[in-house]
Amino acid sequence: MHVSRAAGAINPSQQVNTFLQNWNATSGHASTLPKYIKTLLKTGKDFNVSIAAVKLDRYIKGNMPMWYHLSSNKALRRLDNTPRSECLRESHNVTTVMDLLKMINKPSKPFSGKTRAHKEHNRCACWACKDDREKGCTKPRTCREAVRKLLSNLTEKWHPEREAPQDNLTLTHRRQEKNAEVLEDGGNFLFDPSITEKRGISGALRVFATPDAIDRPVATRSKRSIIVQQEMTTGYIITIPATKTTPENAAERAKGLVYYGSADPQNTSVIPSTTEEETTNELLEIA
Repeated sequence: MHVSRAAGAINPSQQVNTFLQNWNATSGHASTLPKYIKTLLKTGKDFNVSIAAVKLDRYIKGNMPMWYHLSSNKALRRLDNTPRSECLRESHNVTTVMDLLKMINKPSKPFSGKTRAHKEHNRCACWACKDDREKGCTKPRTCREAVRKLLSNLTEKWHPEREAPQDNLTLTHRRQEKNAEVLEDGGNFLFDPSITEKRGISGALRVFATPDAIDRPVATRSKRSIIVQQEMTTGYIITIPATKTTPENAAERAKGLVYYGSADPQNTSVIPSTTEEETTNELLEIA
């Protein structure tokens, strides 16, 4: 498929889907594409078709095309057409983001364990590096470094291993099972308020998407609890032992105060009008 000049150099073998990647197909009069394809592309552009789900699950992020990624910045775009990226495509069969994760997490020895330990150089004789060389890779370590660099340039929103904060909106498995029974037998269906898209890439596509939808940070649910400033202050309860008062036959009294800090208006003194036992209860209530 022909691409626009603005898209730059695009490897034809990695042109997966213009709506899922950072390149535009030409659909003008000079294009040799069939008319119905050009109509489809023009309609998609006119109505801003794009992935614009509020939150994406790990499966969707992992199955996005890695090359010419939809969220590509300048640094990531420069990594699309390097000797290492070519090797990743040709020798390691990397096409999606998940392919990169599988490669970086590839065990350095088979389950039998009968092999040399992995070493960080291109002549390493471990099982994983030997397997890569047999597939045509001449620099296994350098390719793994390229994988790390590619993954590091994905934002939190698009990185499969960066989980968004839990919002506790998704129904529990038990409630989901009950909803499934309701669909079969009838009854009250409980609405699932989850904002995480889990229906695959096609389910994450939206029309009328705003230009900033791709780079917009992951939506999070604000905490409901409220921190009151006074609750963050430590109060000290100080008691003064009871003493005999005059006249000698008067009841013993105790004194106390609640101390928050020097010149703090919350400082409170307690001089009860009853006995010491009741004073203790009074101070506890103040605390």
